[in-house]
Amino acid sequence: DLGWDLVSSGGTAAALREPVTLGPYSQFGWHHPGPLLFYLLAPFYAVAGANSIGLAVGALVLNLLALGAIGRTLVQHAGLAAAATVTLVLGAYLLRGGELATSVWNPHLIVLPLVALVVLCAAVSCGDGAALVGATVVASFVAQTSVSVVPVAVAVAAVAVGLGWKTGRASSGPSGIDGRWFRWAALAGLVLWLLPLMEQITAPPGNMTRLLRFFVSETSRGQSWHDAVMA
Repeated sequence: DLGWDLVSSGGTAAALREPVTLGPYSQFGWHHPGPLLFYLLAPFYAVAGANSIGLAVGALVLNLLALGAIGRTLVQHAGLAAAATVTLVLGAYLLRGGELATSVWNPHLIVLPLVALVVLCAAVSCGDGAALVGATVVASFVAQTSVSVVPVAVAVAAVAVGLGWKTGRASSGPSGIDGRWFRWAALAGLVLWLLPLMEQITAPPGNMTRLLRFFVSETSRGQSWHDAVMA
């Protein structure tokens, strides 16, 4: 989509010049929760000489990183056969999706990372502390890039953390995930959400307030709850 390419390149280029505190723009007058997408694409855009091919390469790298995280986590917790099967299916899905693998449209860029989040959270529920940090990073990326997946990301992460707190692998002991992993995850989350939080505090009413008002106080402007649940 040419229009989105222009928006994405604008935000990515801005991230190379100055602090960007807002995520992708929505036609409803607010921005998605955060600018992490722009900062992840920025190095590729810069190396490509501010050419749109850099955005496509960046999107491909992000998808491959998500695929790698899925495969590695599954190898560790489910075995080589399960990991190979899932990664091959997802790889075929990317190929079948045409330009999906290199698309910088924000609903496209969260598909594989969202799958990675589910897999990482499954590992967290088994007591994997390192997966908790990874899940925090991936959850921050998908939530900042598209507000549509915030309920899913929060629900999956909450269940995983609750289980991971009580249940761990044999090496983790009976208390589950060691407290230091929670501290590292909290630090990663704070760093990744620092710019959106700064915008919320310094530019009232703040984008997060606008999002909350849109989805809670101004429901007549959007989808009904019934339509949203059915979708």
